[in-house]
Amino acid sequence: MRRTLKLVTAFAAFMIIAITIQYTVAFIRIPEVVGRVEHSGNLPLELSEFHGKRLDWLLKIQDPDFYQHRGVDLATPGAGYTTITQALTKVLFFNGSFTPGFLRWRKIQQIIIAVAFDARVSKDQQLRLFVNLAYMGMHNRRGITGFSQAAQEYFGKDFQNLTDQEYLALVALLVAPARYSPATQAGENENRVARIRRVIAGTCKPASHSDVYYMDCSP
Repeated sequence: MRRTLKLVTAFAAFMIIAITIQYTVAFIRIPEVVGRVEHSGNLPLELSEFHGKRLDWLLKIQDPDFYQHRGVDLATPGAGYTTITQALTKVLFFNGSFTPGFLRWRKIQQIIIAVAFDARVSKDQQLRLFVNLAYMGMHNRRGITGFSQAAQEYFGKDFQNLTDQEYLALVALLVAPARYSPATQAGENENRVARIRRVIAGTCKPASHSDVYYMDCSP
């Protein structure tokens, strides 16, 4: 029993040290990483180009407590297990090598980095990075990044000329780009948009924290 207690104590101490080091390294690196992206020329959209309530719609679906949480959200209905902040850490810090799974070390790293990221980068800056860097599926054998490229690839339009339906089609695909592609899964995409419209209208609510598909919200 005493040996087991010592092992548990040693493991806990090791994890505290590992988490502290990970947080400190991320906290130091974040300004450099963000600065490099900001100067890359790959951020074509400004938040001001999201007319009307389009940013509100995006947040309602993608990260409903975005402006209140500190990088991680484990409680808000419909939030799921990846906040906008966490999604950015996948893009900026894992170079496509992220392994999903809540108890995997990569996921723990992602959570730590997300907390550090939220402490160093303003919410508006995070949101601008997200709308430009989010993975939005494959089309014509090309990976699509951000809303600007997605508008061109899926609808042949500049982002500012999208209809509300087309815009919501892009919001709809974020949760699972292959499953909800407007190009190859138009029916699935339209069904999800219909459910999203009910959520943003307030006529239906996510059933739980992990309810990101709103299956009970079908018209």
